[in-house]
Amino acid sequence: MLFGRAFKSLERMFSLERECKASEEEEAGGFEARCAPNWVLSSNYFQVMNLKRRLLETYRGVSLEEAVPGEVISTNVGQCYLIHSECQAEFYNRLEGAREAIISNFKFLYGIGEKTEAKLKRRGYRTIEDLTRHPKWGKAAREFLDLLDMRHLKRVQELLWQRVPKSHPLCFQLAGLNQEEDFAMIDIETMGLFFKPIILLGVAHSEGGKIKVHQYLVRSVAEEVAALKVFVEELDRFNAIISYNGRAFDIPFIEQRLRYYGLNSNIDKAHFDLLQRFRQRTRIFRTVGLPQLKNLFWD
Repeated sequence: MLFGRAFKSLERMFSLERECKASEEEEAGGFEARCAPNWVLSSNYFQVMNLKRRLLETYRGVSLEEAVPGEVISTNVGQCYLIHSECQAEFYNRLEGAREAIISNFKFLYGIGEKTEAKLKRRGYRTIEDLTRHPKWGKAAREFLDLLDMRHLKRVQELLWQRVPKSHPLCFQLAGLNQEEDFAMIDIETMGLFFKPIILLGVAHSEGGKIKVHQYLVRSVAEEVAALKVFVEELDRFNAIISYNGRAFDIPFIEQRLRYYGLNSNIDKAHFDLLQRFRQRTRIFRTVGLPQLKNLFWD
């Protein structure tokens, strides 16, 4: 989220300025060796410092609430600051045939591999629905279809992850079982890695042809617990999560902070993490080029 990244940049700027007390002459010649982490170029540092000076000048004497309109949310564990935004956007979906694609793949059933699947299909079993009358696989097929029809998306996803990589296209076709309004798109901003406070939690969802965004801002560390509480309560409304590296970073980080405050830390939802899929498609993009990328990503 742009707002979160701005706060992240400001935090990093203040940290760098405290650490680097060099004179203008030293900054011009020896900044990289003396002050900056090895991942910060001097040109980037100067750009960031200039941005910080402009922002401080622009917003001198202006409170956060005046600069960024929002509302204070009060809970039994404290307050946080909620920022609303929305934009007109269509939820792009080419997964109308998701159920058909899923029930045509026997890998969801434990014990069926490629050879067994091929043998069964040669005998006329084209879908898992057909397998319900099979003497050996019928019970497993019926149980799986019950999960599918009751939309136990998390359990179906776990079954598939046991058989194929999490970046497999079939894993993303599961999303077609969900209504657009049942997805929560999440992102967080933190003060660092591992055991550092979260300063911003964002959740977006589709509603009425719009993407609506709620960002829970922590104005001081004391507000983190309230922001976590209301964020998780909002997340409970949805059936599945969409993120970018959220499975490895955002969700474990949130759960760790919830445990720190003694709150329920189990976020048990189907999760569609776009990172590995994007990396996979990026490798293809390097080979085939831009014109084919859109179709490749969604097919």
